[in-house]
Amino acid sequence: MYKRKYKVITSILFLSSFFIFWIGSLVTIVYRNLDILLPGILCSFIFGAVASLIDDDKNMYESNKIANRRKE
Repeated sequence: MYKRKYKVITSILFLSSFFIFWIGSLVTIVYRNLDILLPGILCSFIFGAVASLIDDDKNMYESNKIANRRKE
């Protein structure tokens, strides 16, 4: 359960950061205004960082679970 929930959340965050970045890029190309692209880049980096932190937390949880099994 833990693994599947965080896999879905991580996937959604990575995909949303990807789409925010590319939609911002397309709008910037069409309107030639860099002010539109900068918030998109910032949001994509924030979403990517949060997704990476969640993924690291999931990996730490899994490794702790394996280590606890080995202790017993």
